[in-house]
Amino acid sequence: MEAANFKGSIQERQAVVMCRQLGIDDTKLTPEGFQLLIKVLAKSRHLNIPRSRRRRSGNKLVMLGLI
Repeated sequence: MEAANFKGSIQERQAVVMCRQLGIDDTKLTPEGFQLLIKVLAKSRHLNIPRSRRRRSGNKLVMLGLI
Protein backbone atom coordinates (compact mmCIF):
# COMPACT_ATOMS: atom_id res chain seq x y z
CA MET A 1 0.00 0.00 0.00
CA GLU A 2 2.99 2.32 0.26
CA ALA A 3 3.10 2.58 -3.53
CA ALA A 4 -0.45 3.96 -3.51
CA ASN A 5 0.70 6.74 -1.17
CA PHE A 6 3.81 7.44 -3.26
CA LYS A 7 3.87 10.99 -4.58
CA GLY A 8 4.96 11.15 -8.18
CA SER A 9 4.01 10.58 -11.79
CA ILE A 10 2.23 7.51 -13.08
CA GLN A 11 5.53 6.19 -14.42
CA GLU A 12 7.22 6.66 -11.04
CA ARG A 13 4.38 4.87 -9.24
CA GLN A 14 4.54 1.94 -11.65
CA ALA A 15 8.32 1.75 -11.19
CA VAL A 16 7.86 1.63 -7.41
CA VAL A 17 5.29 -1.17 -7.76
CA MET A 18 7.62 -3.16 -10.01
CA CYS A 19 10.50 -2.69 -7.57
CA ARG A 20 8.36 -3.95 -4.71
CA GLN A 21 7.18 -6.96 -6.74
CA LEU A 22 10.77 -7.84 -7.62
CA GLY A 23 12.03 -7.32 -4.07
CA ILE A 24 14.12 -4.26 -4.94
CA ASP A 25 14.40 -1.58 -2.27
CA ASP A 26 13.53 1.47 -4.35
CA THR A 27 14.56 3.83 -1.56
CA LYS A 28 18.18 2.82 -2.10
CA LEU A 29 18.16 3.81 -5.78
CA THR A 30 19.80 7.08 -6.73
CA PRO A 31 17.56 9.58 -8.59
CA GLU A 32 19.55 8.83 -11.75
CA GLY A 33 19.13 5.09 -11.24
CA PHE A 34 15.41 5.52 -10.67
CA GLN A 35 15.02 7.51 -13.91
CA LEU A 36 16.99 4.85 -15.77
CA LEU A 37 14.69 2.18 -14.34
CA ILE A 38 11.66 4.12 -15.60
CA LYS A 39 13.21 4.30 -19.09
CA VAL A 40 13.88 0.55 -19.07
CA LEU A 41 10.38 -0.26 -17.83
CA ALA A 42 8.90 1.98 -20.53
CA LYS A 43 10.21 -0.51 -23.10
CA SER A 44 8.19 -3.33 -21.55
CA ARG A 45 5.00 -4.26 -23.34
CA HIS A 46 3.58 -5.51 -20.04
CA LEU A 47 3.41 -2.09 -18.46
CA ASN A 48 0.79 0.44 -19.37
CA ILE A 49 2.87 3.59 -19.32
CA PRO A 50 1.06 6.39 -21.13
CA ARG A 51 3.01 8.12 -23.86
CA SER A 52 2.66 11.61 -25.24
CA ARG A 53 -0.26 11.97 -27.60
CA ARG A 54 0.94 15.22 -29.12
CA ARG A 55 2.79 13.48 -31.90
CA ARG A 56 -0.21 11.37 -32.87
CA SER A 57 -2.58 14.32 -33.05
CA GLY A 58 -0.11 16.19 -35.24
CA ASN A 59 0.05 13.25 -37.62
CA LYS A 60 -3.75 13.20 -37.89
CA LEU A 61 -3.76 16.83 -38.91
CA VAL A 62 -1.14 16.16 -41.56
CA MET A 63 -3.10 13.16 -42.84
CA LEU A 64 -6.26 15.23 -43.07
CA GLY A 65 -4.41 17.91 -45.02
CA LEU A 66 -5.00 20.55 -42.37
CA ILE A 67 -1.31 21.35 -41.96
